[in-house]
Amino acid sequence: MLCFTSYLRIMKNIKTIKQLQAEKRLIAQRQADLEKMIRLDWVELKKSLTPQELFLKKTGVREEKNGKNIIGDVLSQLAATLAGKLAEKAAPKIYRWFKK
Repeated sequence: MLCFTSYLRIMKNIKTIKQLQAEKRLIAQRQADLEKMIRLDWVELKKSLTPQELFLKKTGVREEKNGKNIIGDVLSQLAATLAGKLAEKAAPKIYRWFKK
């Protein structure tokens, strides 16, 4: 990206009004492109700061190629982990209950 001082060094000598108008069009187009890039960056930043994205970054879970629901996968993993822990704690108690 050119800064203003380097732009001044490569600035062309404008001899006619047509050249001036063409240069104005180029500058307006460049400004519109830069504004569009800024808007896209803001949209991307706004999207990346949603609670869902922050959660996904923290857990390291990403969407699979076939389009499965990320939240559903995370919840099912959580349920499986909790069920496993519950089974570990309940197994000795159930064994003692049947042993009586």
